[in-house]
Amino acid sequence: MGSGTQEGGWFIMRTNKRQRGLSIAITLIILTILVVVVFAIGARGINGLRDTTMERRDKVLFNAAEAGVQEALLNYKKNIPTWSAGIPLKTCWQNGGETVQYEVTITNNQMALQGSPSITAPDGVQVPPGLCYFLSTGSIANYPITKKVGVMVKYSFLGNFDYALAAGDAINFQSNTTVYGNIKSNKTITFSSACSIVSVKGSGNLLSAENIDVKARLVMETGQNAWANGIIINPTNIENANVQSGPGLVTPFDLSGDTTVSPAPGTETMPNPDLSVLLAGCQSHMETSINGELDLGSKVHYFPNGITFGNKASFKGTGSIVTGNGKNMTFQTSIGAKPDKYYPVNLIALGEWDGSKYVGGNISFDHGCHCITNGLVFAHGKIDMQAEFKTRGTTIAYNGMVGTGGQADFEFFPMPVFCPGFEAWNMGPGTARVDIVSWQRQ
Repeated sequence: MGSGTQEGGWFIMRTNKRQRGLSIAITLIILTILVVVVFAIGARGINGLRDTTMERRDKVLFNAAEAGVQEALLNYKKNIPTWSAGIPLKTCWQNGGETVQYEVTITNNQMALQGSPSITAPDGVQVPPGLCYFLSTGSIANYPITKKVGVMVKYSFLGNFDYALAAGDAINFQSNTTVYGNIKSNKTITFSSACSIVSVKGSGNLLSAENIDVKARLVMETGQNAWANGIIINPTNIENANVQSGPGLVTPFDLSGDTTVSPAPGTETMPNPDLSVLLAGCQSHMETSINGELDLGSKVHYFPNGITFGNKASFKGTGSIVTGNGKNMTFQTSIGAKPDKYYPVNLIALGEWDGSKYVGGNISFDHGCHCITNGLVFAHGKIDMQAEFKTRGTTIAYNGMVGTGGQADFEFFPMPVFCPGFEAWNMGPGTARVDIVSWQRQ
């Protein structure tokens, strides 16, 4: 009996040991499972947080890139000169403790003639002639990933005046000249040297309300018109164009002094600034000569007594130079740089109204200097170019004649540097339409 009791106790003790071992094993298994589950949940949380952070940053980067595109479209429409010349547009700001930035580059092939080659943007996109491409990159400081948005755009001119060169009096080309766009004059247009007229946006016409005298070779494009209300002298010197003469072909400019776009019957209104707008807030100068630097500072600089820029004069910034009271503007120094660094400035010489016409207000460029500008060149009187002359914008001699003595290029460019007072002809800001051709996130 004692022996049976001992054996029973041993069995119970062994059973308890087995149960304890099994409990420990089950506990370890459960703990292992719990640890795995906890780690899995933690890893998922970390990955989820990482994914959420990446998604948030991706959104921030794309928003930054698209904000850059919007700023680029605004600047393109207003034609910010330095940026349009290729200087990237940059802006940065703080977002949740991070420094966010966009940078926009422009690949501008807008003014290329049809048939010209495409040009390549920094990301390899081919930009055809007549189009412009923005590449906007969104970035976050110390973050390796960037996002890009590429936008192809086309500019459409909405203005009421589409002439590269216009005059209320005669035009005399005494040197080799290329005109990109339309030419029109109320008086005789004379070509004494070989010249060419190239169409811009489908227009490259030669129009005179009086006569056209072609003493040298004149090359135009097929489908364009050479029309005169009087006679065309030596019409065989004109190549390719549709040549016609006779009364009523060309509508003359209205030179009544009206500052609206409502012309007299049978006329077309020549642009004429609203002086109350042009001179509002201008910076006035009493001096009549400058031989130092003129800082334009995006302002209208008004010289009521006229101005002569001596051979040591120079220019800084962009803006408008205006003379008043029938006084003249004379350049004895160069503006802009060869070969094609166009200086962003408007040049305006205002005549004095005598009750029937404007008197004075001439612009002249002396021998030995050059003028290469992007903007409006406007004179109530004559424009005399003895220097090499290149302009992208519109050149207008309201009452007077235009004469070239040095090599000249007149290029109609429908986004001149903003000049107040010409809004009635849609020469002010906001008068261009920019059409989106493509918009691609990268």
